[in-house]
Amino acid sequence: QLKSMGKEFIQLTGNDDNSFEFNKRGGVGSISVTANIAAKYCSDFQKSCKNDLNKAEELNKTLLPLHH
Repeated sequence: QLKSMGKEFIQLTGNDDNSFEFNKRGGVGSISVTANIAAKYCSDFQKSCKNDLNKAEELNKTLLPLHH
């Protein structure tokens, strides 16, 4: 029988291109390569994922070409 890890166990993604979907499903951030060259955009994106998914989605669209 598996036990829940609880809220103190956080999950991060290592893929910038799936961060938006990952965060929408309960993830709490990423280990970002893109943040090395677009730190402010990535920071704003992560903050928006917590309280404004519409803004996060717009930022994600801006960042996707850079992720790829």
